[in-house]
Order: sequence, then structure tokens, then C-alpha cells
Amino acid sequence: MSSPHLPLVALALLAALLLFPAAEGETIIVDVNGNGDYTTIEDGLEAAVDGDIVRIWNGIYVEYNLTIEDQIIVRGNGTSTVVNASWEGHGFIVEHDYVEISHLKVESSANGSAGAGLPFAGIKMIEGGERTRLENLTLEGNYVGLAGQQHHYIHIINSTISNSTHNGADFQHSYYLRIDNSTFSDNDNRGLYCYYCQHARIYYSLFENNGDAGFRSLYAFNQTFYETDFEGNTGVGLYFHAGSSNLIRNTKFIDNGAGISLVNSSTQNEIKSCQAYENEEHGYLFASDSTSNYLNSSNGLSNEYSLVFEDSSHNNSINDGFYN
Repeated sequence: MSSPHLPLVALALLAALLLFPAAEGETIIVDVNGNGDYTTIEDGLEAAVDGDIVRIWNGIYVEYNLTIEDQIIVRGNGTSTVVNASWEGHGFIVEHDYVEISHLKVESSANGSAGAGLPFAGIKMIEGGERTRLENLTLEGNYVGLAGQQHHYIHIINSTISNSTHNGADFQHSYYLRIDNSTFSDNDNRGLYCYYCQHARIYYSLFENNGDAGFRSLYAFNQTFYETDFEGNTGVGLYFHAGSSNLIRNTKFIDNGAGISLVNSSTQNEIKSCQAYENEEHGYLFASDSTSNYLNSSNGLSNEYSLVFEDSSHNNSINDGFYN
């Protein structure tokens, strides 16, 4: 006959295991000058297993297609840690979920398409790559700074993506993208291109001086832009194609080719407490059957046309604000 105390003992053991701290991974040091465990990032990544931290000391690492296959942290020393892909491929390829890359610079990815509908990029997520955290990064002079397709919960924090020869970032069918305190600037085409990126959150960020749109979003649903500004973009600051239920709040559109455009049956979007001024064309545009949108407590000043409705765009509500 089994003892009545055995279930209690089993529960006690389970509780002890849950309370016991999990073993931390190792820290692997990469130093191009030979003062670490490895001199190349590739060797450091190959040695890493789940839970490890790969620390990359100062230096220029001429390496490309650095593949992350484990749940690890890759951390540099800021912009003094440079990964130069020498126009040969991607900088990093993320193939595992819950990866973190931070405090380094990636430059000079290859140009053009890498296949499967995605371009070469400073950092590219394929296969895995869910819940990737990208923090304090400088992605400069790549074909595309950052690219992902069907990767969800990507979080970009305190980073700069600039001087890409195509788009700053390119996301397709990626849900729950979040961007905080980041800058997308001086990219030859768009600052960020989003295709079916639903539930995105963009806070306290800047899209400036890009060669086309600051942010081009196709078929967006439930995106939020808060305290995020669009300045000096050659095209439209923020462009929605068939977007619905998006919120744009406390945002400025300054000195762009145009401020914000809602086109191709965009509906149920709210623009609130925004400012559009000194844009070459319009401040706010509703076009191509874009109906039932809300423009609340916003202003349009010194634009060619501050407020424009075209092509059967009706039943849009304008409440408060000033437009001249």
C-alpha cells in the first residue's frame, strides 16, 4: 500500500525545484585582437548554446551571414563593435526565437534580393526569430537595415537605421512589431516598409530624410503611432494603403513631400492631436474611397493643401482643430 505522505513529498520536491534558480549560461568572449575565447564572431556563435551570452569586444569584424541558431544574447560594446559584411551577404541571420542582439553596429550588407521575397539586410530573421529583441543598435549603410517575414513580436529599442541603399527596414506579415525611441533616417527609399503588419506599436520614434515615404504601411490593422514624428521625407511622411482601425496620436508631420495619406479604402482610423505643417503637398489626405475616419483636435498649417478629400472619400469626421 502506498504511503499517504508520498503525494505531499512529491509536491514539496516540485516546489523546491521551481524555487531553485536555473543555471545561468556561460559568457563567451570574442575579441578580434586575441584577448578572448575566440577572435571571430562566427566561432563564438558556433560555440554558444541556449542561455549563453556572446560578448564582442571593440573592433571591426569583417564577417557575414553570422547565423544565430540558439537562444542566446549577442552583445557588443556600442558603435566601437562593428560588423562589416563587406557587401557579401547579411550581417546576422536569426534562426531561433527569443534572441537578443544589442550594443553594436552592422554595416555593408550585400545588395539586392536574398530570395524568398526578402532582401539582403544587416539583420535578417528567417525560420525562427520570434520575439527577437534588438536594442541599442546602429544599422548603417546596408541594402536594408532589418528584414523579417512572418516573424512576430519583434522589439526594436533605442536603435538607429540609416543610409540603407533601399529601405531602412522591411517587414512582411509580421504581427506585434514594437518600436521604441528609434530613428529611421537618410535611407534611399522608405524608412520602414510594412506589408500586413498588424498590431504594431511605434512609440517616441523618428522617421526623417528618407528618399520616399517615412513609413509605408499596406493593409495595416490596429497599428498605433504615439509621439512619433515624420520630418523631411521626400515622399509622404506616413502612408496607409487599405489601413483600418489604426491610431495616430500626438504626431508631427513636418516638411515632407506630404504629411499623412489614407488611401484605397482606409477606414475607421483615428488621427488625434497631430500637427501637419510646411509639407509640400497636403497635410492630411483621404483618397480612393477612404471613409469613416476621424481627424480630431489636430492642426494643418502652411501646407500646399492642409486637408484634402478625393475620389469618393466621404463620411469622415473632423472635430476641432485648425486647417488653412
